[in-house]
Amino acid sequence: MAMPFNTRLYQCRVIHERLVPRHHRFSYGIYMLYFDLDELPALDRTCRFFSVDKPNLVSFYQADHLKDFSAIYPETGGRSLSERLRALLRGQGLPGDFEKAYLLTMPRILGYVFNPVSFYFVFGQNKTPVACVVEVGNTFNEMKTYLVKDARLAGDGFFRLCVPKHFYVSPFGKLADLFDFILPVPDEQVRICINTVRGDEHAKILTSSLSGTAKPFSEGLLLACFCRYPLLTMKVIGMIHFQALLLWLKKIPFYRKEEEPHLQTDVLNAHASLKKRKIHV
Repeated sequence: MAMPFNTRLYQCRVIHERLVPRHHRFSYGIYMLYFDLDELPALDRTCRFFSVDKPNLVSFYQADHLKDFSAIYPETGGRSLSERLRALLRGQGLPGDFEKAYLLTMPRILGYVFNPVSFYFVFGQNKTPVACVVEVGNTFNEMKTYLVKDARLAGDGFFRLCVPKHFYVSPFGKLADLFDFILPVPDEQVRICINTVRGDEHAKILTSSLSGTAKPFSEGLLLACFCRYPLLTMKVIGMIHFQALLLWLKKIPFYRKEEEPHLQTDVLNAHASLKKRKIHV
């Protein structure tokens, strides 16, 4: 049976495994929405438990993404998320007139959201994948985007990029470490992997994976997921702090945010300490 919307819901499992200097592994279940950005107005009108840019049990606020984007592209002002995404692509030398864009992310639950990472998949004519934008967030309410262009689309159907983090994601990782993004385009399954690697040999420090199965977006399924994963986004931020405590108890090396501000670059919604040091944002 055809899905009423292109927008889908993925019931997922997240797995993190730290390999050095101590082994540490954990996993948990979540759900994510894969929004067709063109469908946001229709979704807002057709689901009693879901709203766009206003409170509900589950909601999506465009302002939660590409935060403070006007600091880099002043002409965007308060425009829609889709328009800000177009400006980002144009600023990186890509056409902004894409045919379709999807955002894989967690919504707000009872008004609260925290997304460690979200993914924009951008398509040109004939549904051809042309770019992927990875939006990484930290607990300082900062964001950084990493763009994977069409030239980096691997032959077997996934985007691939290995790039220095230069973003304070965790106190247990070095800013000069690299993100190795392995990003298949979601379809009936989503299987995304983000490895943290170090040095010329790209030795793995940490592996993170997200895998799940697509379901049609519907009022009933959304309510079922709300009940199955109560306080989802609060759970995620709670897990982050709890696992950080366990890493600290295992004596994993700890790096303070203020130690290397020169390696925290192109940050959206930059923390006050970075702005005072005049780091480029």
